[in-house]
Amino acid sequence: MIDSFDLNRDAVVPDEVGAEIAADFLARPPKLVIAPSSMKNRDTQVSLAGEVTFVGTEPNADVTVDVAGFDKMFENLQAASKQAPELSQYLPMALIAKGFAKPQPDGSLRWKVVRKADGSVSINDVQLKGPDAPSGEGKAQ
Repeated sequence: MIDSFDLNRDAVVPDEVGAEIAADFLARPPKLVIAPSSMKNRDTQVSLAGEVTFVGTEPNADVTVDVAGFDKMFENLQAASKQAPELSQYLPMALIAKGFAKPQPDGSLRWKVVRKADGSVSINDVQLKGPDAPSGEGKAQ
C-alpha cells in the first residue's frame, strides 16, 4: 500500500488503494485510546483521557477533560485582553464552557464529552445535539 503513495501525482492515493484502505477500515475499525495525559503551567492543569471507536465510519467518542485552575486561567485571560483586546472574544466562550462543567471535590472542573455513532453529542449527560436524521429523512423534497 505504501508503495502506491506518490506526492507528485494529483491523486496521491490511487482510487483502488483508497478503496482497499476503506474496506480494511470497515472490516477492522481502529480504536484510538487517549491515555491519561496532562499539561500544566504555574496556575492551571488540563488533563485528558478517553477513547474513540468506530461503528462503520462513524466515531463513538468518550473523552474526559479535567481542568484545575480554570478561574485563574479566566482571570489571566481577562487581564491579557486589556493589552490585546482581540482576546476578549474568548471570554464569553470560556464562561459557556464553565457552565457545562461539573465541579469536582478538589475544585477542578470536569467535562465528560460523549459523541455517539448516531451523531448525538452530550457533555456531562446533557445532550447538546440529538441523533442525526437517517439518510433520506429530514431533507426537502
